Amino acid sequence: MNKEVKNKIIDFYTHMTPDSLENMGSVYSQKAFFKDPFNEIHSIEDIKKIFSHMFESLDNPRFVIKESVQEDSSLFVTWDFIFLIKDKEFLIHGSSFLKLDENDLIYYHRDYWDVGEEVLSKLPIVGRIYRYFCRKLKV
Repeated sequence: MNKEVKNKIIDFYTHMTPDSLENMGSVYSQKAFFKDPFNEIHSIEDIKKIFSHMFESLDNPRFVIKESVQEDSSLFVTWDFIFLIKDKEFLIHGSSFLKLDENDLIYYHRDYWDVGEEVLSKLPIVGRIYRYFCRKLKV
């Protein structure tokens, strides 16, 4: 993977809009695998559905790429996912491991982020219970 390909992928995420999802084939393979804490899918069409749902469910969702590491046909990026719900801003910090095929298209996309810390701990009732267990397990 060259620097242009890396920049194209990062640009796709940092400038993603509902309309830009139609260009997803410029960075993803048709049979791309995608996994995050809630989904595991095996096609570009299903990946589009995940991002479309993101735009439908959240206000002003966006990715801010913090760092990237490239080696051969793999790219690892850390990011902040920022969005609004009822005018309150939320931030999820995570990372993605991407593998590219011989056409420089993503065929493997695995997201890593802590659902407990980034989501559950911020919910009113569930958060209290989650934080209680975290304190119990902490050394």
